[in-house]
Amino acid sequence: MTKELPVLNVEQDKAMRGIARMIDGCTSAHSVWASKGSVIRFRMEGNYFANGRKAANTIPEEDFIKALYLGYTVEEAPEERLLERYRYFRTVSDGIDYADGVADGIKMAAQILGHKVKGVNAQ
Repeated sequence: MTKELPVLNVEQDKAMRGIARMIDGCTSAHSVWASKGSVIRFRMEGNYFANGRKAANTIPEEDFIKALYLGYTVEEAPEERLLERYRYFRTVSDGIDYADGVADGIKMAAQILGHKVKGVNAQ
């Protein structure tokens, strides 16, 4: 097992934060939520998380264990990546037609796809 932190999507992050809250708030030594080890055992025995923690079921087992013990990073949502690229090209444009064109293209693509991205095509 490498020490590289797993990268989780936004839904998996929400699920893992929910699991952490359950562990932190558990007062029964006999609960699934009693410890990180008992949560891992629950998962490894083929059980599944429900409700707001369902997305944790999609995390590979090794990454799940790493996420609980070492932490993880969260991938940017597509809207965040669009905003980052849009801002980058608006910043470097300074009269450069190519950069202006790329930024305008990002804005147009978001509009065509019906996505409202704060800072690109929405307030």
